[in-house]
Amino acid sequence: MPTLALLVAGPALSGTVATPAEESPRAALVSTWAAYLEHYVEPSGRVVDPRGGRRSTSEGQAYAMVRALWIDDRPSFERAWAWSRDNLQSGDSGRLPAWLWGQSPEGEWRILDTQPAADADQLMAWALVGGSRRWGDAEMAAAVTKARAPYAKE
Repeated sequence: MPTLALLVAGPALSGTVATPAEESPRAALVSTWAAYLEHYVEPSGRVVDPRGGRRSTSEGQAYAMVRALWIDDRPSFERAWAWSRDNLQSGDSGRLPAWLWGQSPEGEWRILDTQPAADADQLMAWALVGGSRRWGDAEMAAAVTKARAPYAKE
């Protein structure tokens, strides 16, 4: 069923996506991921909401990491993670990401709301654990452990 969700989310981005009957699940993942990258993800790894003032959210970043993991696109995963860490976590992988980043009323691009978003935090952690397992990257697993350390005591 995850393929169905991706097919629903991706085809509107590109008029060239085939219907499920015409395309294998793997091909559907590849084509919808390519369309998503083209329309929403900057080369830096920042996921942009073009209808939301070009803002970025922790949810958007987490979804990109999950989709990159599904498609086994480590370079895109690492760019989305690095952008999230540098911008939503202010370079500190031990803090939860702020949920909203964009242009301030003064014209500065920065965190607009420091509050975390639980759904994004969980998805990002899941993606990092999955990435650690898939690519054998201990730094990804360590980032999850570091971010959850303050909450493990509660």
